Amino acid sequence: MSEKSRFNMVIPEKQKERWEEYVEENPDVTSLSQLVRQAVESEIAQGNAPNLSGGSDEVARERLSELLEDTKKIRSGIENIEDRLYHVEQEVRDNPEISELAADLFEILPSREDIEDYHKGRQPGQNEVGAGTVDEFAERLGTAEPRIERALEKLQNEIALVYTTSEFGDETRYYKEE
Repeated sequence: MSEKSRFNMVIPEKQKERWEEYVEENPDVTSLSQLVRQAVESEIAQGNAPNLSGGSDEVARERLSELLEDTKKIRSGIENIEDRLYHVEQEVRDNPEISELAADLFEILPSREDIEDYHKGRQPGQNEVGAGTVDEFAERLGTAEPRIERALEKLQNEIALVYTTSEFGDETRYYKEE
């Protein structure tokens, strides 16, 4: 029969909750008891580290090595995301349907003055787009809003005459300067 003794401690509830969250998030620790045992042993080891030859340097090297490995993984993940984003941007830029839609949008984009007039109460005529909103363009061209947004983004990136404003309500308004 192994000899074990029980040790009780009193800690604030918030501290206990933090420790429990740590246990839940770290698969290397299975219980609060194990966490406390490991923390105490680590503290004792650090307290004895100056007496050991190179003990604290070895721990620091191990931690640095772990950090470098984590940094490599993060960098690799970022590079993967950047690569995927580049391909998506290329597809949007090079998609002939989006290019054609962008050309159609450019033809019907209102001027800033048209948007101002619209908000002063003038109703757009049958061939005019007054408010300059994505939903208005989508309805007018019979196209889904995400496609309209991609085409507008293409226009803004490629043509210096396309602008946005948020002065007239919550929605972004698109217009062109002539």
